[in-house]
Amino acid sequence: MRAIWLSLLGYLWLFGGTALADPPPSAWDDVAPPIFRHLTPAEGLPYPVGLAVAQDGQGYIWAATPGGLARWDGYRMTVFRHDDNDPASLPENIVTRLTVDERGRLWLGTVSGIIARYDEAIQGFAVYREQGGGFGRILGMASDRKGGIWVASGQGLAHLDIAGNSWSHEGGVLASEVAGILVDRAGRVWAGSAKGLMMRPGDQGAFQPVAMPPEMEGEVVSALFEDGADTLWFGTRRGRIGRIDALARTAVAERAISASGHRVTSFSEPRPGLLWIGEYGGGIKTLRVGKGSTRTFRHDQRVKFSLGDNSVTEMIKDRSGIIWVSSLRGLHYHIPGNGRVTSIVPSQPDGLPGPDIRSVATASGGRLWLGFRAAGLALLDPVSNVIRTVSPRPGPGGLPEDVVQAVAETSKDIVWAGQTGGLFRVDTTKGEATPYAPLKGSNILVLHHEGRILWAGGSMGLARIGLDGLPQRLYRFDRDNLTSLSDTSVQALFRDRAGRLWVGTQRGLNLMEDAEQGRFRRILHDPDDPQSLPSDIIIDITEDRSGRLWLATANGIGILDPSFDGKPRFRRLNTAGGLPSDTVLSVIEGEDGKIVAGTGKGLCLIDPDTLAVRVLGPAEGSHISTFWAGAAVKMADKTLALGGFGGMTLVRPGGLPLWS
Repeated sequence: MRAIWLSLLGYLWLFGGTALADPPPSAWDDVAPPIFRHLTPAEGLPYPVGLAVAQDGQGYIWAATPGGLARWDGYRMTVFRHDDNDPASLPENIVTRLTVDERGRLWLGTVSGIIARYDEAIQGFAVYREQGGGFGRILGMASDRKGGIWVASGQGLAHLDIAGNSWSHEGGVLASEVAGILVDRAGRVWAGSAKGLMMRPGDQGAFQPVAMPPEMEGEVVSALFEDGADTLWFGTRRGRIGRIDALARTAVAERAISASGHRVTSFSEPRPGLLWIGEYGGGIKTLRVGKGSTRTFRHDQRVKFSLGDNSVTEMIKDRSGIIWVSSLRGLHYHIPGNGRVTSIVPSQPDGLPGPDIRSVATASGGRLWLGFRAAGLALLDPVSNVIRTVSPRPGPGGLPEDVVQAVAETSKDIVWAGQTGGLFRVDTTKGEATPYAPLKGSNILVLHHEGRILWAGGSMGLARIGLDGLPQRLYRFDRDNLTSLSDTSVQALFRDRAGRLWVGTQRGLNLMEDAEQGRFRRILHDPDDPQSLPSDIIIDITEDRSGRLWLATANGIGILDPSFDGKPRFRRLNTAGGLPSDTVLSVIEGEDGKIVAGTGKGLCLIDPDTLAVRVLGPAEGSHISTFWAGAAVKMADKTLALGGFGGMTLVRPGGLPLWS
């Protein structure tokens, strides 16, 4: 049995083959840019340019290119080209438009005006030629849903009666260039021409003009779309957007989006109330219908998940909810996910300042601090959708151009940044950074704020910094003192619900037993004991609802019951138990009690009772494959944020489909 695209992506398994449910609303929806993956000649596309995209009745995705027609089945690309020796081959290699009729059959138009239909029975094409000389370049196609095809071209609007293989042509205004065509759910036919917008109410009668807004008079309507609420939208070659009052037969300009100068090529609706507008040269604009808020997404060569190219030629939403985009750099798709897991990557023009999020920390007002590998600090406010940055700069008062390995907010306007060259106090109102002199030159790996105390871990050991005049205390490894820290390199700190401070180093776990005397209990890996600590390299620490400690290590996860008497015993979880990697970089408990782990090969959810592991991938919304050490935090709204290479993943409260 032929597998359709939905099952190949795993959607039949995840969602029973139905379209994705609309995700619950969240302020983070306006912060996260769409994540795109790409199909290019490397994946078998016959030409690096995509001119149109469609999904047929069997679920295949088709791409029109200047080098032939391509069909994607989720695993491989099948290419169709013209062959002089095969009369059923593609009639011409430069395919410009695609559409699907009411029976799910694929139709195509070529640059010279040939119309053809793919016939699955012969694995070839049936050609429907217009004997009067053709149409020239096909600009639009639409099924009339009653056994016919409308064709818009530079030579006007024509209709094909499939059963009779006969063509008819519209006269008047529609005898000249027609750039767009749409048959709406009510059966009305809409045509965009050089003279504006025309509408035919049904099967019979003539096309009638639609009154255009004064600022759009004389503009060519280049794209038409009907959204899920039956609202008709149109775009022009000058980048203007409008909607149609079908009963009054008038068009209304959308004031929230100004004319861009770029031709509008297509629309899509990822979810109700959110409209995407594709432009040739301008990328994708979004409009929240009714709210008037807009955003723009463009290609960013620094980010592999950005839009493939700014010249968008067409967009569709397939039956599973995936958005497909054709552009001058191939075919691209965006998987909306399930609304629980969201990846945030840099985007132009107003997104994250850098790709690699090395550290994360909660901030007042439900905001989030991010520390970057090479872009300083950023403060994300999901409510106002504003990103404030503290960029690195040389000289006095500047944050050094160095990786921010740890970050902690100690008051509304003060944030601390740990770097490889020391600790810095940043006044966010002034944008000035002041080095903390006692730790100058220390490699700061972790910060933990508690009231009027800031704990700092790094190459110098563990520092207790009083924020109200309490003198600093430094805890270090002492070879002659078995109750000192087990190692000077501190990289994980965690205060459990019982009030105990746990310290993870690059050589063992430590429980602080007496802060004033500097006494610690060491817990080390024993290679001869399979129930000992899995590895001495402790990267992150969290606690589950049962009070057990979960340790992210260089050899999987160690689970410790801290009420142990005598020798501590650990349960181990590694790749043999389902983890995607034994290098675990972060662990944190979610609101539902499950443990979220960021590893060197992806994100996973762990049931703390059964230790069952579910690896999250693109279908669930997780596009970050490698996470940073200790870069995980729970925000005030219980959303988890995990920093990684290329961006950040958010895990919002609530279950994911089909946890088993």
